[in-house]
Amino acid sequence: MQKHLQKQVAETAAVVTDWKNSIAKIETQFNTANLALMRAKKQREAHALAASLGDGSAIAAIKQARSEQQNAEQIISDLKFALPAAEERLAAAEKAAESARHELAKLLGEKLMRSRVAAAARMDAAFAECAAAYSDFERLGRELQSFPDLNIAVSGNMSHWETVIGFRRIAAALPVFFLKLFPQTWTNEAPRIALAQSEKDFWQLPPEQPEKAKAA
Repeated sequence: MQKHLQKQVAETAAVVTDWKNSIAKIETQFNTANLALMRAKKQREAHALAASLGDGSAIAAIKQARSEQQNAEQIISDLKFALPAAEERLAAAEKAAESARHELAKLLGEKLMRSRVAAAARMDAAFAECAAAYSDFERLGRELQSFPDLNIAVSGNMSHWETVIGFRRIAAALPVFFLKLFPQTWTNEAPRIALAQSEKDFWQLPPEQPEKAKAA
């Protein structure tokens, strides 16, 4: 289908080019005929007096100029019919070319639209996974706060519930495109850092030991 439409676009574009070239040729013929008409009129003007006094060469020149003037006028008259007809054909060709381009654009546009829908589905899946992960993240924060012996709520590391939730660390880990979504509300200026790393740093966790080392 795409190849067929591309062929139509090329063919209709070629027709438009042909008619533009034809119109240019007609306009050139107009110019040539107008120049011939002007020359013939000047010849008649130049030899009019001598011809009226019986000068043979002047009479011949006048006769030739009249013939050339008549021929030029006939050509101009014909071209006045030809040019509008050619312009009408050009308009029709341009309309057909525009229609062909539109049909091809619809096809290519639909492919892009479907690709974007697929990208949106991937985003939906990522949002769902993100929501599930955040639910766990939030729940674990509440569980940590509920341990009285950890003194999280009053320690220097944890001063309030928002910090337990880790909103600022989440904000610092969000993709930069979030700035485009919320340009007026984005206020976090923290350096970009992966959430897992910032969370690990916040809790000051020691390096995790391999399973074999733990068993020993």
